[in-house]
Amino acid sequence: MDNESKAESATNVALKLIDQENVVAIIGPNSSKQAVPAGGTCNDNRVPMISPWSTNPNTTLDRPWIFRAAFLDPFQGPVVADFAAKKFDAKTAAVLFDVSNDYSKGLAEIFKSSWEAKGLGPVVAFESHGTKDQDFSAQLTTIVKANPDFIFVPDNYNQVALIIQQARDLGYKGPFMGSDAWGTPDLIKLCGDECYGNFFSTHYAAAGAKGATKIFIDRYEKNTEPLRLTTQPSPGTPSASWLKPSRTLARSYPTPWKCVSSSVKVCPPSSPLTASPVRPSSTHRVTRSNALLSSRSATRANSSSKNLSARRLQV
Repeated sequence: MDNESKAESATNVALKLIDQENVVAIIGPNSSKQAVPAGGTCNDNRVPMISPWSTNPNTTLDRPWIFRAAFLDPFQGPVVADFAAKKFDAKTAAVLFDVSNDYSKGLAEIFKSSWEAKGLGPVVAFESHGTKDQDFSAQLTTIVKANPDFIFVPDNYNQVALIIQQARDLGYKGPFMGSDAWGTPDLIKLCGDECYGNFFSTHYAAAGAKGATKIFIDRYEKNTEPLRLTTQPSPGTPSASWLKPSRTLARSYPTPWKCVSSSVKVCPPSSPLTASPVRPSSTHRVTRSNALLSSRSATRANSSSKNLSARRLQV
């Protein structure tokens, strides 16, 4: 059933499925904005609900009947902060987020607190907008005047396209960093060339890959050679392996999954944490890799080791 991408509709749909359709379980909603309220309704009625990619902790927090198949934002935020600081050599950051969206607002706050707690520098602008806004010029003018080294935008892809285009029109030439809500080919269709060269964090797991992803993995492994580490990891720490492709270095860390939060209900098998730039193509798949995230990021975040990758939109 369609929840119209609205929080109140998600609650109504959940009640209809439970009371009228007599369902025994619900898959979805996807977005945290709808999954948080729908999860409360399902939990109150003792009907299992699984959200495929809601990352806000409140979706499952203290709700034994609610599950997720994604990492949490308390994990995503710190990793994004570390990645941006290293990749952009950033000393300052700015944030633009949707104040009416639980996902966007929650991740923005987690990123800001993580950036500051790590001593990476000041967040020089922390601006918000509404879900239905299409003109972001006022917020972007404030951000551009603050002269950040990059702008973090944990928004949905349709908003991102407008934000990036309007920022460029205002003269901003720096990079953008996004979150997993950017992860759709539709972003390129809406944004065009303006989106190329930016990065976003997203979910990734090589195990069980099919189609174009499997073809890429096979080609990548065929054209890489392992390199030995000069130092051995201490006992009890994740092992690490270096891979050397023809043009760039990539690093993957087989990291064991840990359920460290009451809001995590399902523990998948371990798999690597990776950072990968992405070149848009007909399938918009990963085409080469870049070692920019570390397992230490996940350890410092004290959060789950669900796979997180950073993808680059590149011509």
